[in-house]
Amino acid sequence: MVNVDMIGYVEPGDEMDLDIISNAPSTWLRDLVVEVAGEYVPELPLIDAVLGGNASSDHARFWEAGYHAIMFLDDVADWNFHIHGPNDVVGTSYNSPRLAELSVKTAVALVATLAEPDSWITVEHAPLENTEETGSSYNVFARIEAARLLEPDSLFVHYESSAAGTDTAWFYPREIEGEYDAEIPAQVGGTFVDYYLVVEDDNGNRITHPPGASDETHSFFVGVISEHIADDFESDSGWTVGSDDDDADLGIWERVDPNGTWNDDEPVQPEDDHTPAPGTHCFVTGNAPPGGSQSEGDVDGGQTTLLSPVYNLAGLNDPRVVYRRWYSMDTGTSPDDSFFVDVSPDGGDTWVNFETITESRRRWERVEKRIIDTIESTDQVRFRFIAADKGLLSIVEAAIDDFVIITYQDPQTPIDDDEEIDPSGDPTSPIAFITHAPNPSGQTATIRFNVPAPARRVSLRVFDVSGREVAVLIDGERLAGLRSVHWDGTDDSGRRVAAGTYFLKLVAGEETLSRKHVVIR
Repeated sequence: MVNVDMIGYVEPGDEMDLDIISNAPSTWLRDLVVEVAGEYVPELPLIDAVLGGNASSDHARFWEAGYHAIMFLDDVADWNFHIHGPNDVVGTSYNSPRLAELSVKTAVALVATLAEPDSWITVEHAPLENTEETGSSYNVFARIEAARLLEPDSLFVHYESSAAGTDTAWFYPREIEGEYDAEIPAQVGGTFVDYYLVVEDDNGNRITHPPGASDETHSFFVGVISEHIADDFESDSGWTVGSDDDDADLGIWERVDPNGTWNDDEPVQPEDDHTPAPGTHCFVTGNAPPGGSQSEGDVDGGQTTLLSPVYNLAGLNDPRVVYRRWYSMDTGTSPDDSFFVDVSPDGGDTWVNFETITESRRRWERVEKRIIDTIESTDQVRFRFIAADKGLLSIVEAAIDDFVIITYQDPQTPIDDDEEIDPSGDPTSPIAFITHAPNPSGQTATIRFNVPAPARRVSLRVFDVSGREVAVLIDGERLAGLRSVHWDGTDDSGRRVAAGTYFLKLVAGEETLSRKHVVIR
């Protein structure tokens, strides 16, 4: 999308130029503007610019929807202050027909270049997911089409491994035309891999996947991902609302089953939480009545703060926080607010900014951030979420759901049912779930647990939310040690269970543990 915005004003005394605004995925489009302007409109200087504050225009909606977009603007630094006023007229607000002419020529040159029939290349690729596999390579499959012949020496995957460094994996064609494979070598446990695809044709036309590479990459982890904290907010788990700095009159955080509000067809407050059914609750900034307008229950008059419990993360291997976030702030007349997420290493005495959101994200957006990139991982880690209405006539709504703290670990030795890692066990070690992953799971989930003493009768069963037994995974004596069992998502009769929340119940002797597990379809 090419947003030709304001292109006819030059501040008296300034030199004529055109500002080009882009985001990271759209830098290729900005670079193409520079290229075509240099060839077809060399007399027009271009400025690589950024809109300050929360300013935006039509292009921002395209960014939110995943499109690449740029904006043409006559000047960011010396803003045309005549707009939307009595002096917004030809001669005053529009005082440079020459700048407008050259800007339109640049836009035409850009669109004509993009429309060339011999330069298109398309790449389809599903990013690799986290894996525990350490013995086999990782297949990178892509479907590639182009108007021209592809250059075999320029079809590759660039990858960077936290264990092995940077290298290249070359694409090779499959039997089916347009399908290609590349292989990233097997990695040791505990490795993060960042990668992107590069495709070029015989005329030098080149694209990457993702488009913003190398600034943006696909990533996956080799090893075990364990949940340290998992909170879906279906029950009270110690989160609190309010701080000394809070001054909002309305729209205070609360844990509820949310009622959606809309601005025409645009959602403002979510109608549903993020947790799969039967989950219903999340934290929202004020819950509007059913069928209420967007101005009912939104944040008004200041800020409201949601505080997590204090978590002990000391000694965890690379802890990360994952949560789902919803934020809306631009359906009123003054979209000038921000949403802040902060983290504290000392229980809340001091805070460090974790992320700041300055544009609406009217969807349940997944956030994953590495905690040790911001603070030291201590036994007093706490999080806070601040939504604020500091401007005039703003509509501010925020929501948080499915808060999880995970750790990435080296994969344990693969084991099957009735095979021990440590046959002697540790009679003093308590019964424990080590991990159940993936969670949520679509097909098979691997459940690892510890049996604390030999010759102890052990049962592992699956129950639905009504308490009905769904499947028996283990029922019998087991030697002490770390053990593993796989559940393929079927009940005892072999039928696949419905999507929803289930409970894993582990019993060893007199000890019992339960863990929630979500199945998706």
